[in-house]
This record gives sequence, structure tokens and C-alpha cells, in this order.
Amino acid sequence: MKKIYSLTMIAALALSFTACSNDDNVGSQYLRENTVKIVKSDVSFSAKASTGAIEFTAPAGATVKLNSTWASAAVEGNKINVSVLDNPKIEGRSAQLTIKAGEDSTNVTIQQQGMSFKYGGDAYYVYNDEAHSLQIDAPSEGAELKIKGLDWATASIDRSGIKIDMQENNTGRIRSGYIQYEAGPYKDSILVMQGQKSDILNNPDAIYYLAGYDMTQVTKNTKDISEVFTMIPGILAEDEKTREMKLLFPDNNLFLPLAFDESTLSLVTVSGLPMGMYANTYYIYTSIVDSGWYDLFYQNGFSSLMSYNSNGQFLMMAAPAIATDKAVYFDFQNITANNWLTEMLASFGYVSESATYDADCIGFTAYKKNSISASNYVGDLSLMYNPYICTYYDNNSEKDDAKMMAKKMAQKAQKQFELLKAENKLPATIAKIK
Repeated sequence: MKKIYSLTMIAALALSFTACSNDDNVGSQYLRENTVKIVKSDVSFSAKASTGAIEFTAPAGATVKLNSTWASAAVEGNKINVSVLDNPKIEGRSAQLTIKAGEDSTNVTIQQQGMSFKYGGDAYYVYNDEAHSLQIDAPSEGAELKIKGLDWATASIDRSGIKIDMQENNTGRIRSGYIQYEAGPYKDSILVMQGQKSDILNNPDAIYYLAGYDMTQVTKNTKDISEVFTMIPGILAEDEKTREMKLLFPDNNLFLPLAFDESTLSLVTVSGLPMGMYANTYYIYTSIVDSGWYDLFYQNGFSSLMSYNSNGQFLMMAAPAIATDKAVYFDFQNITANNWLTEMLASFGYVSESATYDADCIGFTAYKKNSISASNYVGDLSLMYNPYICTYYDNNSEKDDAKMMAKKMAQKAQKQFELLKAENKLPATIAKIK
């Protein structure tokens, strides 16, 4: 019995040795060196269409597989030429190329960056009435480029930039329009304007209006700013000797002093300028008003500061021109330099040091004497909120255009009006002059 057991153990040990020997033979095939080797690879691309190459070593008969709609590959001896198309998308992309020879193979990743576009110009360009050409840097790679010009301003776009050619403006009016361009998924526009002072002066057919929302008519029951919309008809004129420009209001014998900045095609008005007399009693001066500060100034006796004009220091609003096919509009906006007023008041502790002055009104402010002071201050004949000047010719189509602009302005004004109410900054104690 013991002899049988011993023979059984010897047989088991022999089998175990045989099994180990067979395992070694199986593993040896995985230790064999891959016959396909990459020597050099240059297949990382920018977004633009281009070519690269892969150099490799392999037995004869090597093949290439590349499943891609934007990249292609061709074998030339021990070299693979790779070509990629433009990548018009923002995201980068990649594809896998496989080189196979017999039972061996290796993979190479082809990479391409997403499209790039860098607009190097301004948001708008202003020129006089002469013909002009404009070249704007806008380098791009991969992007599908499109551009749309105007009847009087042709435009083209390529990989290096944008070119705009403006014809001479002989319309006798300021004109403006948007050059619209696309670069892949990006869409934007460039405002181009042509005009000069002669385009807005001495035109007997032009009708001008100072439009806005008269805050002196606002009551606690006013819900919609359009309820106090006001348009004052005027005549734009310039003194031949002094070159002073005025918007004359024949209905009340007053005027709004203006200056014209040809570099920006903007009308400008400042505080503390005489506007004439009202009812042979009051001297009217311009005020540049931040309606959110009106109550504080009035309650503390500072109202005359909104008409301040001394030693070259004043408040200002500027109105860049925007021209449609039928009319021209000058929308008055705040100037950041106006913050000198709140900075001065902050130095005396009346407002915080972070306070800003955001002018949104032109005031027709009355004084008892022909000088601006707190003791002479009376109140406001009119306080034009979100003011703008529009000009159009006397025909129905342009009147309709003016109505459309008034509606557009009203939407902006209503939003700001609601904000003033929500922040409890709506003037509650406007000193009215009737």
C-alpha cells in the first residue's frame, strides 16, 4: 500500500513539472518585439488646413487605417503624409491613425486645435464726408468667414483682416450703418459713420425736436414713463461770428446751447449755460441732472450745483449720432468725468466715497437773477429725462420713423424709470415752475 502511494506522488510531481514547462512556451510569444515603430511624428495641427507627416519602420506591405471626415493619410514608402481640413469649430478634435504590418500594428493620434479669431479693431469708426478705406486686423485660423457691407460701404474679410471702403457722402446728412461679420460661431458688427457739421446745419427742410420724459409732470400715480413723453420742436442754428450752436425753441423763446464734436459726430451740452428768460421773470440755465440724486440735492440746498459752471468745471452730457435711412438721432448720455460733483460732496461727508454721478436729465432751471447761486435758485421749468434730439424731413415716412425711435427710447427709459422706483430714487420734490 505504501508503495502504491509513493508511485502516485511521483506521477503527480512529474505532471506539475510538465505543466510549468508548457506555460513558459506560451508566454514567450508576448516578449516578441513589435516590428512597427514610429521614428518621427508631426501631426499636431492648428485650426487651418495643413499637412504633416509620420515616419516609421515596418516590414514591407504596411497599411494605414484612418477613419475621419476631416483628416486623410497616404503611405509613401516609410512615410505617411497626413492632411487636415480647416476646423471651423471652437473645440479641438482628434483622430486615431493605425499602421499595420502583418500581425503587428501601432497607433498615432492626430490632433487639431479649434478655430481662432481675434478682432483687433474698434466697435465703431467715424469719418467725415470724404471717401475712406479702412483696414482692420482680424487674424483667423479655421473659421468660415462671411461679411455683409452696406450700399455705400463695401466690405471684405479674409484670413488676415477686414477691409471697408466707404464712398463719398454727398447726401447732405449724417449716415451710419453696421458692417456685419461672422467668423465660425462668432457674430458681431462694426458701426461705421460718415458726417460733419455741415450735414446738420443750415438745412431749411430739417425739423428738429428735443424729446424726452418731463419729470416735472411725474406724479405718484405715474406708472408708465410714456405718460410724460414730451417733444419740443426746434431749429438748429449756428452764429456766424461766434460759431455758437443753439437749438432754438420758438414756442417759448428759449434755446439749448450745444457744441458739435466732429471726431465723434456728437452733440454736447454742459451745465450752467444761459437758455434765455421765461415769462420775463426767470433766468433759465442748463442743469445736468442725475435724477437719483435730485432729492438729496434739493433737500440740502445743493440744487444750484447741478447748474455749476466755473473755472472750467461743469457737468456734461454727450449725444452720439445714430442715423437711420430716414432720420438722425442724438441720444444724450452721461460722461464719467461728472463724478467730480459726488467726489466733492463725499469730501464733506454728504455722500459715500464710492458714489457716482450718472446724469440722465437735462434741466431747464430757473433763477431769480442772472447768476447761478443757491439764493437765486427757484426750480425747474422742465426736467427732460433720457433726452435725445431727433431730426427728420417733413414727410409721413420719416415721421413714422421718428415714432418708432420714440417707442424704442421709451422702452429703455421705462426700464430705468422702474429701477429708480424700485431703489426709491425717483425724485419726490421737484420744484416746478409754471
